Order: sequence, then structure tokens, then C-alpha cells
Amino acid sequence: MTGRPDKIPHRAAVTAAGTVFVLLFTAMQLGNVRSGAAMTGETFLLRQGMLLVLAGTAAAFLAGFLLEYRILPLSGTFLLCGFFLGMMFLNVMPGLSAPDEVSHYITSYRMSNRLLGKPDLSSDLGLVEIRAGDFPLEDLYGVKTLFDPDDVEETPVILGNPVDQSTYVTIRNWDAVYPAEDRLVSSALPDIRTTPAGHIVPAIGFSIARILGLNAPALVFCGRLANLLFFLFFTAAAIRLLPFGKEVMAGTALLPMTLHLAASLSYDVLLLAAIFLFTAEVLSLAYGNRKGSPADVLLLCVLAAAFGPCKLVYSLVTLLVFLIPAEKLGGKGRKAALGAAVLGCAAAALFLVNASIIHSYAATEAGTAAVRATNEAGYSVSELLHRPMFILQMLRNTFAFQGDELHLGMIGMWLGNMDPLLGVPYIAVQLFSLGLLLLALKQPGETAVMPVWARLWSLGIAALVVLALCGAMLVSWTTRSAVVIEGLQGRYFLPILPLILFTFKNDKIVLTGDFRREILFAFFCMDVYAAVRIFGLACTRL
Repeated sequence: MTGRPDKIPHRAAVTAAGTVFVLLFTAMQLGNVRSGAAMTGETFLLRQGMLLVLAGTAAAFLAGFLLEYRILPLSGTFLLCGFFLGMMFLNVMPGLSAPDEVSHYITSYRMSNRLLGKPDLSSDLGLVEIRAGDFPLEDLYGVKTLFDPDDVEETPVILGNPVDQSTYVTIRNWDAVYPAEDRLVSSALPDIRTTPAGHIVPAIGFSIARILGLNAPALVFCGRLANLLFFLFFTAAAIRLLPFGKEVMAGTALLPMTLHLAASLSYDVLLLAAIFLFTAEVLSLAYGNRKGSPADVLLLCVLAAAFGPCKLVYSLVTLLVFLIPAEKLGGKGRKAALGAAVLGCAAAALFLVNASIIHSYAATEAGTAAVRATNEAGYSVSELLHRPMFILQMLRNTFAFQGDELHLGMIGMWLGNMDPLLGVPYIAVQLFSLGLLLLALKQPGETAVMPVWARLWSLGIAALVVLALCGAMLVSWTTRSAVVIEGLQGRYFLPILPLILFTFKNDKIVLTGDFRREILFAFFCMDVYAAVRIFGLACTRL
């Protein structure tokens, strides 16, 4: 136990207040669970809800104790807190409930086939081979076959999309309804072609589940758990490396949307974890008390090659390496070599993995995704290059009309596939946002580490990423009748959010007290409440 004795009552009071908040506000959600269970007779939901409340309350007490009394380094405390919260989100949002998770599921399955030495694609249809017992994940009630003309079912029901009471009931009764079958059949869904790095971790989880003979919901659980652990360890390493802003990184990782993505099969897990660690490694070399080594160069190159091909626009983050002073690397020549190595690895990975995608963006064909989705024409790159004022107008309209929506989505007001029912309430979004701002500002006795030019460079990179995101969505998703850029979501800004917040620290605005641990504890408590609230609302959705 550290600190002055007069601080002990304050720490105990904060821990007690957070614990009571969680107990009271999560217990209130049991009313929704009780109402939903009464309508269907599924009483196990009430027992599950009570378990969530008790576990959340106990975890809040432990989190408050660890954060307030600083028992562990922040990276260790984050690991424990993030694991509990991730498991809560994994259980209250089960199945394939995360954004685009169905596509990530089938891509991870294909990777698992390769790991296990099984055929990854069917010879006749070119679709992914899966266990017959896992097929109902894609279509719970009809076993839809896309190539069967007699199959008139319009929309297959996917487990967890959306999450409702039947999702929990189906998982509980899975073995009684869907017998286990190991024979391979063709999936009804195509996979996505991207870097293997984005799905190798959940594929390992899938492979373990298949070797153990686990059923389909357990297979998804294992893949998600593997992704969650990967995210937590990489982010904890980033927090440990950072010479400043550790709480900013932890706060961003504890946002509801971040936790929801981390406990999913999405390749956003790789994006977030790798970019967080890349940013921390650069700042550690630039402003920490150590010099670069060959191992640091290798780490930066591997991370750049990993996250770039997932979504091309984030490869711009590699420009951060030029923040590292030449003297930390042994001279200007070695700094130039580092920059060339990192950018070269990123570029090589991009062209090896995404050559066809890059070609499609550069082609004269317009808006392929928009055409597929709406049968309405879109825009081509060549056309947009000749209309700069139109691009500026679309950017202005997007952030003027949808800026608030993008902000709410980034924090987690709508989880799942932009589910309007399941997420955190509006007031919680504002509290999370205020907390991030306070974490980013200068604390008493703290020095503003990043000079002005470095802050401007970082903000410039973040701005380029945002513009590139908008450009990609304008070309690939926006139809000609739209007045805003379509397809843009708030979660796309999460990888660069810590980088933006790091630039807020300045000598003009200095807080009068250090409340960073209290803010992180508040984040934890609101996350627990959000998870139980999601469960309660889902139980009322029949």
C-alpha cells in the first residue's frame, strides 16, 4: 500500500461508491430480465442476470481496490479489468453479433481448415468448408442454400444478429436442437480476402474447439476469447511502453465499443492492438529513456506489415516513425534506414495482400459496393479527382450532419450491427467522452512531453487517416443520390483516438488534481452497468 495515510479514506470512499453504484444500477436491470423471463417461462435468464449483477459488483470492488491503492502497475491492472469486462461483453453479446462478424467468422473458419490440414474451399462452389454441426450458426431455422432454386427463404436468421432472448435460449439448448456432425459441408456465406494476420488468432481458437469436439457456440466463444486475450496482452504492452499517456491508452481500450470489438472475431482486434502497440513503441523511442535496437526496428516492421493490409488507410500511421530523433537511432542515416524499412514493409504487405483491392479502387468502375447494395451508381476515383469542390462539400456535409452520430458510435451507443437498442445510454457516452478529455490533459507536476511540431505531425497523420477513410467510403459505398459520405462509422476512428488525445497535453490547461485512476474506475463501473443493461434489454426482445 502506497501513499500518505490521509489518502486512505478517500481511496476507500471511491471504491465503496463505485461498488454501490454498480450494485444498485445493475440490480435495477433485473426488472427487465424478470419481465422477459415471465413472458416465455425461461427462468434461467433471471438466474443468469443475478449472477451478472453479483459478479459485476464483486469485480467493481476489486477494480476499485487495484486502481485506488495501485497494487499493480497500470498495465497489470488493465489486464485484469479488461479481461473481466471483455468476458462480460462476450457473454451478453454472444454468437455473431459484432459488426460484420459473420464475414470474419467464415474467414477465420477457412484459416482454421488450413491449420488443421483440411480442405478450406469446396471444389464445386468455391465456398468455405465447415462442420455440418456449425452450419446452423448462419441459418438457425431454414438451413438456407444460396444455390438451391427451391429455397425461397428470404433472410436467414444468424445466431446473435440481432441479440435477443432467443439467442440465449438457443445457445443453452443447442445440443438438444442441433446434433453434432463433423462431416464437412459448404458454407452458405463467402469469406473475405484480406491479410491472414487478421484472422489467425481466432482461427487458432476455432482449431482448439474443433480438436476438443466442442459445439458451434463454443467454437465461436473460443475464437472470440483468443482475440480478446490477444488484444489485452498487446494493449497492456502498449500501456507499459508509453512514457506518458498510459491512462489515455487504457481509457480508450475500456470504451464499450472497443471492448465489444475486442471480444469478437473481427479483424479490428488486430488493427486496434497492433496500432496501439506501434504508437506506444514509437513514443517510447522518441520520448522514453532508451535508445533504439534491432529488436525495436523488427517490432515496428512486423506491426506495420500486420495492420496495414487489414484496412489500407491505417498504413498512414507508419509515418509516426519520423517522430523518433536521429540520436536515439544512432544518426540520421539510421533514422532514414528505419523509416525506409518500416514504410517498405508496410508497402510490401499492402501490395502482396491487397493488390486486387488497390486495382479496383484505381479502376474506372464506380462504387462497386454501392452498386451491389442498392443497384445505384457510385463514384470512381478518376471522376472524383476532377471534382475537388464536390469532395469538400461531401466532407462538410458528413461531419456537419453526422458528426454527433459518429461520436456516439465510436464510444458505443449502438453496439452490434448499429443496434439501436443495445448499447450505452446517451449520458454514459458523454461521461466517457469527458473522462477521455480529462485523462488527456496535463496533470499537476507533469511536463508536456511532445513538442509543438510533434503534436502537429501527429494531428496531421490522424487527419490524413480520417480523410483517407472518407475517401475510401466515398468511392466504395457512397451512391450518387447521397448528400453525405455513406458507410462511415465511428468505430473506424478508434485506432487513432489515443494518438489524437496525446496531443491535448499542453502548458495552457493544467488540472488542479490527479483524478486519472478515479476516471478509469468510473469507466469500469459504467462498462459493467452497460453490459448488464444490454442483457436486460435483450431479454425483453422476443
